[in-house]
Amino acid sequence: MSSSDDIRPRSVELLIASLQSAAPDSDPKQLSQLASEIEEALFLASDSDSGNTYRSSIRDRSLVLKKDNPGLAKELLSGSMTAQTFATASPQDLRSSQQAAADSQLEQDHLQEAMAPSEPEALSEQKSMAETRPLEEAQPGAPIGEDGTALGEEGEFKERSQPRVGRAMEGVEFETAGV
Repeated sequence: MSSSDDIRPRSVELLIASLQSAAPDSDPKQLSQLASEIEEALFLASDSDSGNTYRSSIRDRSLVLKKDNPGLAKELLSGSMTAQTFATASPQDLRSSQQAAADSQLEQDHLQEAMAPSEPEALSEQKSMAETRPLEEAQPGAPIGEDGTALGEEGEFKERSQPRVGRAMEGVEFETAGV
């Protein structure tokens, strides 16, 4: 018997161990029958080839039964889920309800983060609002903006008008058109 001929029986053994881990009080004959049905469905789903796709599917389903969602073993044993359905289910369908809720919460958190203004933008808005002063507070001779507010002291204006560059560009003179 070659190693490729040995893969399928070993896969059934792995599935039996995973089912038994999730449902230790179950009938061994029922576990063996169910594991054989799951293995057959996975083998057919991978085009009757015991290559990497098949092996990966066996490993994935075994981990789902043993660690990720042991409740599926009980569903399979009770008949509320068929071996075919289990073999062809997507990873999202195989998640436990707790994992699905955690994934949903994580997705909502990321959505909220993406929609909220980033901290540098919020600080920039606060800074630009702080830089304009009512006309009464303006120093004599300070520049006045179009809306009638003071734009800040001369040194502040010059600092803001300079482009921001990294340290690699430090000391490089920039030419401006029309100056």
